[in-house]
Amino acid sequence: RAGARAILEPLVVRMTAERDATDRPTLLAANLLAGVLHELGDLEPAERLYRTAFERLVATKGEDHPESLTVLNNLMLVQYSRGERTAMLPTLERLLAARRRVLGDDHPDTIGALNNVAGIEVGLGRFQDAAAHYREAADRILAREGDKHPAYAAILSNLATAEREAGEFAPALEHADRALALRRERLGNGHDATLLVQVLAADVRRLLGRLPEALAMFEEARQLAGAASPPQLANLYRCELGIGRTLTGLQRWEDAEAALQRCRATFAAAEKAASVKGQLSSPDKDLEHLAKARTAASASGK
Repeated sequence: RAGARAILEPLVVRMTAERDATDRPTLLAANLLAGVLHELGDLEPAERLYRTAFERLVATKGEDHPESLTVLNNLMLVQYSRGERTAMLPTLERLLAARRRVLGDDHPDTIGALNNVAGIEVGLGRFQDAAAHYREAADRILAREGDKHPAYAAILSNLATAEREAGEFAPALEHADRALALRRERLGNGHDATLLVQVLAADVRRLLGRLPEALAMFEEARQLAGAASPPQLANLYRCELGIGRTLTGLQRWEDAEAALQRCRATFAAAEKAASVKGQLSSPDKDLEHLAKARTAASASGK
């Protein structure tokens, strides 16, 4: 890639200087250079090149041309790599609108764009907007492919997560349970994706006040995650956190503290796993909440 960059950079400069701004080979060379820069981690110039290429393609071929949409998608990927969620959203919304116009609402690429828009909205805390987009994506996949399509269960799980964060617990439980049934049927009880949804379904029950049910689901998931080879560290972390929070709600203080301490130890181990690095957080705030709740209960004589 470094060698490709050394060739492409002077070539793009020369072609840009000598040719019309809308020259197709020049745009293709700039797009190729942007891809190399992206892979090398030089993200700012990559984004600048993609943005310029997109604007020129729109001027010559229109926004709905396949080459324009490809460059727009590449621009979005660079913004994702830069962690620019706020900047990504209008790019993704523009891509979604174009997919709808060109491919139709039910095309897999349109449904994928819906899912991506919703994912960014979750990251921005716009949970109701995300739930609406996930709901549309789920409905369209169901109508097009049926509930056995692997993407359907994944989007249902995403929908349930957004609904949980929006405080819409009843529909979140319905969708989480449906996703869990489909995951179990397709992947088995102990698969990491299955257990991830089981933890979600358990957590929604906890939030609904169905604490004994939630505790049983968390404990079953913990046993299965621990029995996997190798153990599913991220799911073990999620289970211990859910167990600690549920036991806190049940005022089983010592058991809750033990679960949260196990969660802290599992967090340290899970953080070393590249697949989840940076996605988990220490349970310190939950331990603080436990201590305050325990003190308040003691003061009130409970």
